[in-house]
Amino acid sequence: MRRNPLLITILITILIALGLILTGCQSKATSTGNPHLESGRQDIVDKKFDLALKELTTAITEEPNNAEAYYLRGTAYYGRYDAAYTAKDPKADGEDFWRAITDFTKAIELNHNYAEAYHYRGLTFNGLQENGHALADYNIAIQLQPKMEFPYYGRAIVYEQEGHIEQAIADYQMFLELSKDVYWRGEAQKRMNALLALPPTPAATPSATPTPTSAP
Repeated sequence: MRRNPLLITILITILIALGLILTGCQSKATSTGNPHLESGRQDIVDKKFDLALKELTTAITEEPNNAEAYYLRGTAYYGRYDAAYTAKDPKADGEDFWRAITDFTKAIELNHNYAEAYHYRGLTFNGLQENGHALADYNIAIQLQPKMEFPYYGRAIVYEQEGHIEQAIADYQMFLELSKDVYWRGEAQKRMNALLALPPTPAATPSATPTPTSAP
């Protein structure tokens, strides 16, 4: 499985620090108070990802149309892999990223307006260097919840990777307008300042290749 070593620390920290996992998700319209779902949510907070996966799989078996259960199980798959990867555990299962994407996709199928699921699927795609898919998901997350700040940060990273500097700067600026998190504001400001300090892109040299002209 392809990984981007330059961004792995950022991606891990964003996943944990966003605050969405700690609250399960910001939109709980699909939650039914299922005890297995709530136990799985707490297990994610406690980083007990295997227990979370067991509880959330049971919740899905009992409520197969519960979008939140799929969303949370997706975050558990992502968290389990990144925890193992960070610890350099040889048993780290890279397929957990794809399992996460499958669950985020199911959550979106059940709730087309699930901005958080689009966001986390975009984050996961970015971790796989599938930047086209990541950008599409971030765009939808922002369209659904334009005041949710972290998709702008994630999209800015994708734009950086793709060399779209102006778009990246614009997204960091939007993140700074929306976010009240001191740490992440500092990180966004540093990344934006680094981009602003880049030399301007040189103008393209005019081509000397002959071009057809109209007959007189």
